[in-house]
Amino acid sequence: MPNSSFEPLDNIRFAKCLTWVVEAGEVLRGTKNQQAIFKDDGSPATAADYEIRDLFRAKLNTQFPQDALSTEEDEGEEELPESEYLWILDPVDGTLNFLLGIPFYSVSVGIFQEAEPVFAVVYDPVHRHLLVARKGEGAWLNPNPGKSFRTNGRRLKLEEAPSTPRPIMALRLPFETSIPSYAENLLTSPYKFRWLGSTSLQICYCALGAISAVVDHKATIWDIAGAGLILLEAGGFFRDFARNEIFPLRGNALPSSFSIVAAVPGTYETLAKKVESSNLNNLLTQP
Repeated sequence: MPNSSFEPLDNIRFAKCLTWVVEAGEVLRGTKNQQAIFKDDGSPATAADYEIRDLFRAKLNTQFPQDALSTEEDEGEEELPESEYLWILDPVDGTLNFLLGIPFYSVSVGIFQEAEPVFAVVYDPVHRHLLVARKGEGAWLNPNPGKSFRTNGRRLKLEEAPSTPRPIMALRLPFETSIPSYAENLLTSPYKFRWLGSTSLQICYCALGAISAVVDHKATIWDIAGAGLILLEAGGFFRDFARNEIFPLRGNALPSSFSIVAAVPGTYETLAKKVESSNLNNLLTQP
């Protein structure tokens, strides 16, 4: 049960994160005609990605110099820092959408304490949807950052799958080689399929109950650091293809990618069986 005295401002990191994420969203709202900057792995970035990264870096250096920051724009595998708190930031999740003018992208932050997400904020600046979660306290849509989450905004609470004959699933495409057997199994299921281009927002729409499931064979830590906690605190399921919990992070380095199944109650078990019964080893060895 959530703490009846839950206040966003009773933790200074959470309060600052809310403010900074909205500020970053306003950077995106005021930015137009961006040019693609291609990183070493071929994925696109923009000047806005780096501006938001630098905004967070500067604010953390001033406010919480002891905390560590990891962003998608800092290329190369990173060791998990020794700092108690790690901020995992995706400045623009859905960069290609942002470049093309497709209004579906977000700013995503997960604040980890000793490898476990404790605060999460995902902001859709186009529709001004602010989704937040605090470990053990719940998840919320559009709270007023300066007031109690229990007296404004909408608390997210999933209880069952959406009552629709053909629920929506977000399935990552394309595949690098052949279509893996788990995807063949899913493609013959009674779902309507979407891939909207922002993993964090898709998981958040799962937390809202609009999307029944998100299946992604190559999600990054920056994609899921915020949205994963939001879905869990809303009452959803968030695990890897072998049904292992994603959090806490394991090992000494930030994982390069995850295979995830994110789902609402009533959908997860059936979906997990379809994925688990496929040739998982072949899937996990794909580049």
